Formats: sequence, structure tokens, C-alpha cells
Amino acid sequence: MASTGLSTFLHSELDEETGSYKTPAKMAGAIDFKEALDRNDAKLYADNQLQDSDTSVTGGKITLTVDDDDDVIFAPILGEFVEKITVDEKQYDKVVSKTNDEPKSQGFGFITKKNGGKYRVTFYPKVKFTRGDEEAKTAEDKTEYTKPTVEGTLYPVNDVYKEKVTVDSVEEAKKVLYSLFGKTQNDSE
Repeated sequence: MASTGLSTFLHSELDEETGSYKTPAKMAGAIDFKEALDRNDAKLYADNQLQDSDTSVTGGKITLTVDDDDDVIFAPILGEFVEKITVDEKQYDKVVSKTNDEPKSQGFGFITKKNGGKYRVTFYPKVKFTRGDEEAKTAEDKTEYTKPTVEGTLYPVNDVYKEKVTVDSVEEAKKVLYSLFGKTQNDSE
């Protein structure tokens, strides 16, 4: 079924000891999403015929294009830290990125609007995100936006790397998405 919309990028830190998530929060405005799965590609031939094959998923990557890579939101996800600096008696957030930053495991999900009025909730139980390469461009005679990207590595949890649920309304989709984090929508509002 074709998609006609993308929304509601939610994330939540995964407590790997308990398998539970903190309260989900909006990551950023959703512009684009891409999934690239890693698969086994093993074939077994015997007596001149294909007898068996293994094309199972071993992990993968997701790439998110967002409207705003707000440092205060993304720094904790990426294992960076935020400290305060004061300049002329005004405080600012300073994000410090180190070579040994270790991203925190996150649950991640979103909603796509499907052709025919349905909504699909997609949820990844464990992702570690890294910041995409930064780019900027001078202003020209026509407005052009640069769009930040964030990349994530997928990790299966008990052999599950992705969950999908299709529902009839966006309201149901939001409730289902929160439930996949083990929460109710009211927990985050």
C-alpha cells in the first residue's frame, strides 16, 4: 500500500537491563525516512538444485531527515553532553561532542499515512543514532533549505528488529505508537 504522509518521530531511551523505556518524546519534525536492512545471503545447493537459503535480517540502518536537529534534544541521544556557558550575563547551552561519545540505545517509532485512509505505526525496539554530516550553504537569490539528517543502527531485541501495526485513524495510531513504548499517550502530554 502506498504512503502519502509521514509524521510523529518519537524516541525514548531504552533501559537495557529492564527492557523498559522512559517517557517517549518528539525527536523532530519528520521530513523523510529510509530503511536499509542488512540480510544474510546464503544459499545451499545440492544435486544441482537450490535446497535451502537464508535471507534473514541481521540488522540495518535507518536515515531520518528532520526539520530541526535541536542540539538539546539530540545531544543526549548521541551521547554528547550539554553544559551552560555565560556570556555578558546571559546563559547559553553549549553542546560538547567528543571522539568517544557513546550513543544511548533508543526505541524509535513513527506514523505513515497509507493510501486508502489507513495509518501504519512502525516501531524499532533498539536503535543507536549518530549525527549525519553537517552542511551549510550561503543564502542565494532563491530560498533553499538544508535539511539535517540523523542515522541509526538497528539492533534486534530477542530477534525482533521492527514492529508494525495498521489502524484506521491518526488518533488510534498515536495511541498504538505510545503503547509500543509501554506507555499511554497521556504519559507524555
